[in-house]
Amino acid sequence: MHPGWLRLGGVADDLPSGWRELISDFLDYLPSRLDEYDALVLGSRITKARAKGVGVLRTAERSSGA
Repeated sequence: MHPGWLRLGGVADDLPSGWRELISDFLDYLPSRLDEYDALVLGSRITKARAKGVGVLRTAERSSGA
């Protein structure tokens, strides 16, 4: 869900007809492909270069509970 779909007091629109089947099909489809997607993303030079240094947590910060 995209944040733009949410509104005060509800949501922008009802879910489309057939949404349960679409979600069910997706949940059947995805698990067998997770290893492939993981390798594609984590094995990518571009992803590694863009993520390097992002979200760095130093040892002192971990032990202090910060």
